[in-house]
This record gives sequence, structure tokens and C-alpha cells, in this order.
Amino acid sequence: MAVITVLRVERMIKYVLLGLIVVLATRYIPENKLPMKELLMIGATSTIAFAILDLVSPAVRLQKKNVESNLSPTNINSAPVMDNLNPFMDT
Repeated sequence: MAVITVLRVERMIKYVLLGLIVVLATRYIPENKLPMKELLMIGATSTIAFAILDLVSPAVRLQKKNVESNLSPTNINSAPVMDNLNPFMDT
């Protein structure tokens, strides 16, 4: 349970940071400045789109670990394992 809660908090922080980056980029890059309401709408839209994409294809996947040494029904497939799916990371 604690691993899942930590992952949810990390995801929320990631979404908020992405939205903030998009708002700041939209605010300072163009020559024609947009109203704050439009900036917030663009940031919220990008945050929601990123959250949906992260739900459909997450970077970290939780799977249950198969415990072969102990065949007790309470211990089989009970430990969550974080599996990094990034092909460019060394394991």
C-alpha cells in the first residue's frame, strides 16, 4: 500500500510541474502575451493530457513478484516490484 501511495504522490507532483512548465513557457516565449485565464487553460489541458497518457502507458509498472522458495498461500505473489521499462537505462 505504501508504495502505491508514494507513486501517486510522485505522479501528482510530476503532473503539476509539467503544467507549471507549460504555463511558464506559454507566458514568456511568445511575443504576443496571452491573458492569464488562457495560460491556465493551456496548462490544465496539458496536465490532463499528460495524466491520461501516463495512465495508458506508464513509465513504471507494478507487478507481483513470484516467490518460489516459499509456497505458502500468503506469500505467493505478495511483494510488489517496480519494473523500469525505459530501454535506455542500464539495469
